[in-house]
Amino acid sequence: MDYNREKNGKRTLLIALSCCLMILIAVASSYAYYMTQLNVHEPQSVIIKTKELGIIYNDGKSIVLNNALPGQTIIKTITIQNTGNMTMSYDISFIDVVNEFSNTTDLVYSVVGDSNTPTVNPAISNATFPVAAGTILNDVNIPADGLHTYTITLTYLNRDESQNVDMGKMLSATLNVTDIKEV
Repeated sequence: MDYNREKNGKRTLLIALSCCLMILIAVASSYAYYMTQLNVHEPQSVIIKTKELGIIYNDGKSIVLNNALPGQTIIKTITIQNTGNMTMSYDISFIDVVNEFSNTTDLVYSVVGDSNTPTVNPAISNATFPVAAGTILNDVNIPADGLHTYTITLTYLNRDESQNVDMGKMLSATLNVTDIKEV
């Protein structure tokens, strides 16, 4: 009888250890999922003022796409105001680009200006997101007291074929307004 009791005790211990292991795995998986959902929170808006231009990066300057799902979209808005009395010129670019995606054509961006903003010419719609730093808009003129607002939309396209090769990949970049000069 001691043999059966010992055997039952080992079985009970094994079942208890298995339950503890399953609970530990569930907690660790939940924690890993939670950690991938956390982003470093940057300010809602980043405001930069130069001598002549005020630049507002609504929702911050950073673009970060971690563990992206096909169809996911990020929208950023930049407002540029000429507070001076001279026409100014500026560029908008992506800097500090890290693009780990294998199918880089699955990441596209568009740039749209509001009614006060000059037409983006040529239109930028579904352009492939760069793998390195690059200029989006070049030598845009803004008149004295002018206000330009751009909406930049990044989309991870949802294809009809498998996109598993890019699971767990990351994309990050920083929006930047540069080359500010008098015209």
